[in-house]
Amino acid sequence: GYLMCIFEEKLEEATLEKLIEWEYTFCDEDGETKRYFYRTPKTRELDNLLGDIYHKILDMERAITRDLFSHVSLFSTHLIKVSTFAAELDCFLSMALVARQNNYVRPLLTEENMLDIKNGRHVLQEMTVDTFIPNDTKIFHDGR
Repeated sequence: GYLMCIFEEKLEEATLEKLIEWEYTFCDEDGETKRYFYRTPKTRELDNLLGDIYHKILDMERAITRDLFSHVSLFSTHLIKVSTFAAELDCFLSMALVARQNNYVRPLLTEENMLDIKNGRHVLQEMTVDTFIPNDTKIFHDGR
């Protein structure tokens, strides 16, 4: 419900007695700031007139969240497909960007049963050493 908030100092009992029907409810501390909350005739009137608006707002938020979830869940299969595609696309774009930044070249695939690399580079090795020397590698079908 509604409450009166007073910052920094709690009202003394003598002061509270002079304020007709003021009732101390609780204190809230946030770092160095203290807030003291009181129920007053006006806050009681607002509670009676408008009700506990905070809980009504919470109930409405929960209802909206449930409705949103039920509508979104209807499309969960499509959303999973889209997010999977987006993840794959992100990986491909990242690899393409790194390839361009580091002047990597696309391999040439042939029917031959051999691996022939000229000026081969190891991505992680190249990133972790001060000087990297590219190497040639040639492996034939018989393993030499």
